[in-house]
Amino acid sequence: MHKWLLLPVLLLNACTTMQDDRPPVNWQRFTTGEVKVLRAFSLSRFEVVGDKEVVVWDGVSKAYLMRTMQSCFIDKSLSSLAFSGGMSSIQVRVDAILYGNQRCQIERIQSLNVANMRQEHLAN
Repeated sequence: MHKWLLLPVLLLNACTTMQDDRPPVNWQRFTTGEVKVLRAFSLSRFEVVGDKEVVVWDGVSKAYLMRTMQSCFIDKSLSSLAFSGGMSSIQVRVDAILYGNQRCQIERIQSLNVANMRQEHLAN
């Protein structure tokens, strides 16, 4: 292998390791209220933040903390998730997050203050 090809691989591994080493985030500090139904939701990205919690993004300025009723996000390496009812309407205690081969009922959805998250370098 050429030495110049090895450098990007090492940098990628270093960045991945650095993300795993960051201290746990208290996501409740950034919540602004509970949401019972999300309408016209457009998932742009997500980040698994705990065994039962995931932050989902609706574009670049809206984010939500979703909590499932049981541990769902044990394997944090999966690259996609979906919702049982589609994305036109997502309802607490009705819809589920589909992650890998799991179907995890949504227990709670909380909106997040993206501006505060950016100040803490938790959002782009």
